[in-house]
Amino acid sequence: MIPQLDSHYYFSQLFWLFICLLLLVFLFKKSFVPNVNSIIEKRTSHIEKCNSEIESLDNNIKELSKDLALIQENARKKSSEIIDSAIKKASETIVKQEQALKNENDALIAETRSQLDEEMENLQSIIKEQVNTTAQIVLEKLLRS
Repeated sequence: MIPQLDSHYYFSQLFWLFICLLLLVFLFKKSFVPNVNSIIEKRTSHIEKCNSEIESLDNNIKELSKDLALIQENARKKSSEIIDSAIKKASETIVKQEQALKNENDALIAETRSQLDEEMENLQSIIKEQVNTTAQIVLEKLLRS
């Protein structure tokens, strides 16, 4: 018969099985489990550290977002003021240029009117001379005939 199946050897086999199992449990408990526990503790502490960093970064982002919103609002106000002042200056410049052009046009119109008046006087004097000359010629012809 096979010695493993002989009932006489059961006790010794169970005894050594129990001893081996105890030895394995003891070895696991002393070497493997502490290593796993330390790894788990390191991971937990690293995760907690990362979470705290994430929270601080989130807070920084919120603060930066608020600052950015304030900066954007100030920039909008300043740009609006700049645009309004530019529009006002442009309007004033346009009004001044319109007035200058109107004055220039009025001066040109006055000058043109005076030139036209002079030309009219010259033409009237020429016409009078022509009429007088024509009248004299007609009178001479009438007197001769």
